[in-house]
Amino acid sequence: MTGLAAQSKSIFAVEPAGEGDFYNVTVEPSSIDLKAYINQTFELIRQKNDRILEFNNTTKKNLSDLNKDAKDSIDGKKNEIRDFLGLEKDKSKDVSAASQERELHEMPDSENPKLAEDEKNLKKSEIKKIEDENAAIPRRQKFISYCLDNLCGYPYVSGGASPKTGFDCSGLVQYAARESLGIKLPRTAQAMYKSSTKISSDEVLPGDLIFFKAGGKISHVGVYLGIDESDDTFKGKVIFFNSASEPKYRSGTIISSLSEPYWKRHFFGYGKFIE
Repeated sequence: MTGLAAQSKSIFAVEPAGEGDFYNVTVEPSSIDLKAYINQTFELIRQKNDRILEFNNTTKKNLSDLNKDAKDSIDGKKNEIRDFLGLEKDKSKDVSAASQERELHEMPDSENPKLAEDEKNLKKSEIKKIEDENAAIPRRQKFISYCLDNLCGYPYVSGGASPKTGFDCSGLVQYAARESLGIKLPRTAQAMYKSSTKISSDEVLPGDLIFFKAGGKISHVGVYLGIDESDDTFKGKVIFFNSASEPKYRSGTIISSLSEPYWKRHFFGYGKFIE
């Protein structure tokens, strides 16, 4: 088989009853369009991020207006009192809005009420992280679509790194990243992990890499796809695209689940390469 369209059955498979039970495994049709589901996941992420940014920008504007109004009101009252007492107007406080803003920013952080309040909002680094996450979504979608549309169903071949030969795990990921995004990744799973940005299970998004460790080193890599929400055996479980080498069960470029005994036992962590 040379692609998803060539397969007569689903890329999902029934999990064996126990570790090592790799015989008489049947394959059932999937009840979802996986790409559509992943794209929907990205849209929800984008909407959430946009709401956070909108809320933060609105809060900062309201806070800035409140600080300016309060300062203008205080300065105005001081001059009203001086006028009532027949004192000369306090010209030192009769400054422009621009001067007031500059004065606030020149204060030590501990004495600057505007900065102190702004600290309760998102920091610039957090805002940039959200904006970068949104900007990377199209690249993540392109990477995943390329994998699922073009690379399912190839045989596992140790050292393989192209459709002409078949793929090993890192050869598959390296080929997909280069062909879909023009990104050159290292050749081995260990080197990919070392060069990636380490992320937690709370931060991982579809299109990130999932790593496994055996024999004291990173031994396997796949493309994280998210949580399967279909009605098959992997429902509610983490799924990933990879080139697996187990000939008795399911081998080649397939979708696997972190719930499968081997992967569950050897799971190590996640890494990001799409910035």
